[in-house]
Amino acid sequence: MNRGRSDWDRPHSFNASATDTVALGRGKKFGGDMPQWLDSVAGGWEPGGLMIWQSGSVFTVGSARATTWGGATWANYTGSRNIGSVSRQGNGVS
Repeated sequence: MNRGRSDWDRPHSFNASATDTVALGRGKKFGGDMPQWLDSVAGGWEPGGLMIWQSGSVFTVGSARATTWGGATWANYTGSRNIGSVSRQGNGVS
């Protein structure tokens, strides 16, 4: 049986939203006597904001090979985690 976090799991998520109506234009506190053309441009604005803070998504490593009847499976690495090194080639590294 395979167990793990789902791809859409976000353990830390904060969402916020805010809107406000600007009191400018016909029928409002300011600019109630402005011409229709100016009211259509400057009146009726509603500024708003949105904020989303959330942790990163799940990182899944796949084997990229058809290892089962259903297709590719997850990678199963059991060796040392201290692998890889930096090699200098010309003016760069890889």
